[in-house]
Amino acid sequence: MAQTFSKTITELYVVNSYDSKSTVIHKVIWSYIITDDVTDTERHIDCETELSIDGISNFTNYSSLKETDIIAWVEACLTTDEDAKYKTELTRKINILNGGTSIKKFPWS
Repeated sequence: MAQTFSKTITELYVVNSYDSKSTVIHKVIWSYIITDDVTDTERHIDCETELSIDGISNFTNYSSLKETDIIAWVEACLTTDEDAKYKTELTRKINILNGGTSIKKFPWS
């Protein structure tokens, strides 16, 4: 079973003007995704990352940004423990899905 992890950006919060810069991203809403290519299933966790915008030295204009840029910022903010926690939860979720789920009547009914 080949399971892969990925991230996608779902929403950006910006400050219109900050420290003589315009359209400065300060919060990123993103999804951490696990995909199982054998069962063709996918699960995700929605996450939020606050970015430090004080003293930005390497500023990129909003119109020039790519999703990979934002994902790199998110990954730089994630600790190893947080990343491992997300991956563990995603693996648990997809393993439950792949095991087949259903709603059953109570066995004592």
